[in-house]
Amino acid sequence: MTRDPLRRRLLGLAIVSAAIAVLSGQLFDWPISRWVADHGQSPVWAQIVGVLEYVFGVAPWDELVPLLLLVGTLVTWLVPHWRRASRAWVYLTLVNLLARNLMMWGKLFSGRFRPHQWVHLGTATFGHVGAGTSFPSGHVTLFGSLILPLVVVVPRSWPLLVVLPFIMIARIAVLAHFVSDVFGALAMVAFVAWLCFPVLRLPIAPAATPSESRSGRGRD
Repeated sequence: MTRDPLRRRLLGLAIVSAAIAVLSGQLFDWPISRWVADHGQSPVWAQIVGVLEYVFGVAPWDELVPLLLLVGTLVTWLVPHWRRASRAWVYLTLVNLLARNLMMWGKLFSGRFRPHQWVHLGTATFGHVGAGTSFPSGHVTLFGSLILPLVVVVPRSWPLLVVLPFIMIARIAVLAHFVSDVFGALAMVAFVAWLCFPVLRLPIAPAATPSESRSGRGRD
């Protein structure tokens, strides 16, 4: 599988997810959240998500993944035999860091109540800066900004994609997010992964080995 089709799929995923988020915000968010509130929330959803958080390095410290990505980028750039892998590490790191920052800014400025807050207040969901942190979904962003770019650089890891719909459903099922929150986050991550894609084609010259450096000085 070539990377160009993968890039087109990322853009398609971003567009479709954004459209679903907009549609959900108009039609599905409130009735689905009301239905979940009326039927209770099983603790199993949160328990499985908690296990996945540890598996993917989201817990107990959610800065672990970006730190490891930065270390991997630095090591592959400095070690001559691993230099060719540095583009993939740069791509993974850029997508993860950019998506994380966009998510935090989105939460800050949208000020959206979470469903468990909204069902008791019945007010508008957006505009509660300092009190609402629902949009976009942080969990979808954290998992998606690792899984999507990983599938791009290692296509054989595509089975990991099943984690994303589970996380999306689980966060809705515990009244942590509206439908538009999770699809909005997925759209953002897919767009960031699409936007950063050209990094994988950047020319990276191999680092000169000590013997090459000495021979170069001899010719001078």
